[in-house]
Amino acid sequence: MRRSIVSASFDLVLANINAATIAQLAGDLRRIARRAVILAGFRDQDREVMAGRLGAAGLAIRQEYQMQAWLAVLAVPGGR
Repeated sequence: MRRSIVSASFDLVLANINAATIAQLAGDLRRIARRAVILAGFRDQDREVMAGRLGAAGLAIRQEYQMQAWLAVLAVPGGR
């Protein structure tokens, strides 16, 4: 089976994807991100769900950016 996310690691992962996609890929994002993940493209109303999904995948939100109803987050592996 071919993976949609590469097996290599990266220092920084930047993605502009919606909440449903982030929920599906949170584990893969954690697997390939060595230092940080910046996620954008989801609505403020999805904040709690996203924090839970990212936390379950081992990513801790360190900073949030908001523009109107849209949200972006900086998350780090392992809660560092």
